[in-house]
Amino acid sequence: MEYLKRVVQEMVPVILGILIALFINNWKENRANERYVERALTTISMEINENLSSITDVLPRHYALMEDVMTHLENDTLGILEIVGRAGGVQSPTIKSAAWKFFLNSKSELIDYEVASALVEMDEAKRVMDVKLEQFLSYSYEKMNATSSVDKQQFLIYFSNIVDSEETLQELYQTYLVKHTGVTFSTEEGEAPAK
Repeated sequence: MEYLKRVVQEMVPVILGILIALFINNWKENRANERYVERALTTISMEINENLSSITDVLPRHYALMEDVMTHLENDTLGILEIVGRAGGVQSPTIKSAAWKFFLNSKSELIDYEVASALVEMDEAKRVMDVKLEQFLSYSYEKMNATSSVDKQQFLIYFSNIVDSEETLQELYQTYLVKHTGVTFSTEEGEAPAK
């Protein structure tokens, strides 16, 4: 009995030491994960802000191009290529998603469902825009020299689909930044004021 008592007395400090070490290790790991998530979300927000800026720069030019095509809809002497050239061409916004894809692939269990859902929705909207852009480019390549109003109307349909996707992405980006960074946007310009 004395032997058992002595063994228990020697084991208690060892077990307590192991439990304390595990507690400290878990605490350090949780702190490291919190810092990682904080840095990742900051990087993701910066990337989304850059994407928003790119779309905000491109949209006014696309609106102007659509207006220009509508203005010259009945002009059979002016082709689509000339109208697009006068408007400065068509530019696709630069949309990045490397930061959040890296985060989701490395430590997805740490990300909040609401954030992950918003990021997936943005990525899906970007994929839809890419499909619309491919359709537009296929049509445009064949019809750039077309001058008929029917071809110009078809051009407008394809192009307005792209603009619709750009507007959707702009709205998704703004919503994310408002919810997760506290940035507010003016409704006229779509740009964030300085914090």
